[in-house]
Parts: sequence; C-alpha cells; structure tokens
Amino acid sequence: MSGYSLDQRLSLKRNVLGLRVQQQSIIVESSFMETSDRCNTNMRYSHHSPINDENSLIEMQNQSFESLRRQDPTLFYKTPGTVKFVRRRTSFDSDEDYFAKYRVPDHVLLLIFSHLNKKDLVSVVRTCKRFLNIAYNNKSFWSFLNLENKHISEHSLHSLLDRKIEILRLTGATLQSSDSIPPFIGNFIRPSSLTHLDLSHAKFDNLDALVYFLGRCSSLECLSLEACYVNDSACIEIAKNSKLQCLNMIMASGWETRGLIAIMNQCKQLAELNLGWANLTPEMIRNFVRTAPITLQRLNLSGTRTNADMNDESVRLLCQRCPNLMELDLSDNNLITSKSIPYFRAMPCLRKLDLARCYGIEPRDYLTLNTSRLEELNIHNCTSDEGVEFLREFLHPTLINESIFSIVARPTVGEAATSIWGMRTRDIY
Repeated sequence: MSGYSLDQRLSLKRNVLGLRVQQQSIIVESSFMETSDRCNTNMRYSHHSPINDENSLIEMQNQSFESLRRQDPTLFYKTPGTVKFVRRRTSFDSDEDYFAKYRVPDHVLLLIFSHLNKKDLVSVVRTCKRFLNIAYNNKSFWSFLNLENKHISEHSLHSLLDRKIEILRLTGATLQSSDSIPPFIGNFIRPSSLTHLDLSHAKFDNLDALVYFLGRCSSLECLSLEACYVNDSACIEIAKNSKLQCLNMIMASGWETRGLIAIMNQCKQLAELNLGWANLTPEMIRNFVRTAPITLQRLNLSGTRTNADMNDESVRLLCQRCPNLMELDLSDNNLITSKSIPYFRAMPCLRKLDLARCYGIEPRDYLTLNTSRLEELNIHNCTSDEGVEFLREFLHPTLINESIFSIVARPTVGEAATSIWGMRTRDIY
C-alpha cells in the first residue's frame, strides 16, 4: 500500500468497513464494536494489500461468530440447575440405618404405621426386615381389608388370610386360580380368622378355588354369596361355621338339597337368612320348612313364584318351626293364598311382613291383620292406590308399603358403602 496516498488508504478502509456492516448487520452491537476497533487498530499499522486486509476482516468475523456459540452448560451449572439437558450431580444413598442409630422404639414405628393405608403400608414394609416384622406381625393393621372389584390370584388370597384378617370384602372381585395350590391344601393350611366375609357377585375361575377358600373359614359369623354360583361341596364347607349368624344367598345358584340340609343342620345359631330368588327346587323347599333353625329371626324366602311346594302348607310348617321370626318376606309366591293369613296372625314376634305380588291373597283379607302386632306390611302391586290408603287408615299404626327392597342379611345397606354388616372395611384415606 506504499503506492497509495494516506487519503486513498483511509477511503479504502471506510469502503471495506461499510461493506462489512451491511452484510453482517445481525451481529450484536457489542461484538461488532469490539471487532471494528480491532480492525481499525490493525489496519492503522499494517502495510499489506487491500486484498489481504479484506481476508483479515473475514477471519476476524469468523472468530466473532465462534465467540457467540453456546458454551458447555456443565461448566457453569450445578444441581439443581436451571438449564434443560444439564447433567445433575448424583447423590449416593447411605447404608446407615437411622432408625437403629437413633434407637427408635417399635411402639413409635407402630404409631407411625397406624396412619398409613394398606397400599402405603405395603410399600413401607418392603424397605427393611425390621419394618416387615413389625407391620406383618401386628394384627391391628390387618383386621379389615377391602378388595372390591379387584383381580386377585388364589395364592395371594391365601397369603392375605395368613395376616389374621377378620373382615374381608370381595364384592365383585375376580379370583384367578393358581396351579401351585394342590387339591389337598385343606389338610395342611391353618384356619383363617375371618368373621365377616362378603363375596357378593364375586367370580371364580373354578368352584374348587371357592371350596378351598371356604375350607379355611371356620369362624364366620356373617357370609354373603349373593349372585354366586356354588355347589354342594361349598355348602358343606359353609356348614362347618357353627357360629354363623347371617347368611345371604340371594340369587345364588348351582346348589342342591344336600348342601342346603348341611347348612340347616349344622348352623344352629342362624338369625338372618336370605334365600330370595335362590333357585330353590321343590325338594329344597320341602326340606327347608322342616329343618330351618328355630333361632331364625329374619327370613327372606321370596321369588319361588310357581314352585308347587311353596304353598299354604309350607307356610304353616315354617311358622310352627320358626316361632321367633320378627321379619318374614314371602314376596312373589303365587301359590300362597288367604289361608296363610291366620298363620301370620299367630306368630307372637312378627313385626314386619312382606307379601308383595302374592296375587293368591285377597286384598280384603289383609284387614284381619288389625289384631296382630305388625309394625310394617308391604303388599306392593296387590291392590290399588285407593286400597292402600284405606288399609293405612284401617290398620293404623301399621305402616303400609314403606319398604321396597328387602335388607335381610344383606352386607351393605343404604349409604353404608364402606362397611359390611356394620363393620368398617375402608382405610383412613
């Protein structure tokens, strides 16, 4: 550049810088000013050709772009970090047992565990053997269990019984058979502690699983097999519960006379029995009215419809066999006639009588019940609305058609969806 004058060199520098500014306007102002200052300084003392000066500017520009790249975040950020994809510092778990270090007594741990539901309690006991021994060996944690609508294997169910569960709800549950359970299991396993068992609408892969399950139950006080398919073998296992007081077999099917007789002969403390719509055969009806426990206080024998053996004679035998009945439901039995009314009047303890849809009884014959001790009479669809109002006036203070459904021996009544027979089945949360 020695051939150029000072003014020419300055003009050339200005042209080059102006071109760079137009082409690289996206560069931030701070970086551009720094680059421009360095270019001015270098050009002021350089003695190269214009072409070399332009190449130098391009190299400086590339260096400026390099300085604008994202830096490695791991050099500047630590846990917890504020940048995504940053590798965080990992912490190492200590093997030290702080419960042993600070000597936390067992009764304190029991108090803590008592505030947990079953799901969280199981998660806690998996952490160490000490928690396992404390929680699994404490009877209070496993006094009740709700497995409504759950799928559970046969092996898991028997393992739960070993926890000394007393109240178990399996409403709508599905029991899956396990090949590891041998058919002679009943000879080796210990009896369960169950006192209240709700198997309403439960499903079993095979009846053997139900038989094995009931075979472990010898202390039942309340049992529900509503809408279940049972056989005589299952009924024989039920009959071994001599303390049974409530039995709900409404809509049950599959059983026959042999199973029914076994229950009636061995369960001598039955107070509530629901056999409504239980597919009773004429032979079963004949045997029932002759073998029913005299301790019965509430009985539902509805739904036999046109069963030839559910007639006035059967009503007479039943009323003589069970004089302590306080509630009797014979609804939907078309062969019961007005001849049975005197038998109802002769029952000294009868307080509630259900004869809904018993079309063989003349409505006027209900007027003869005014001398009885009845508190409630339900005769739905047996007379007109005017007839119902007349009976309410004539039989006052007896209540007429106050109840629609029977609750005899039913485990869950009304809004008490968290309990069975008044016993709690729901965790605290």
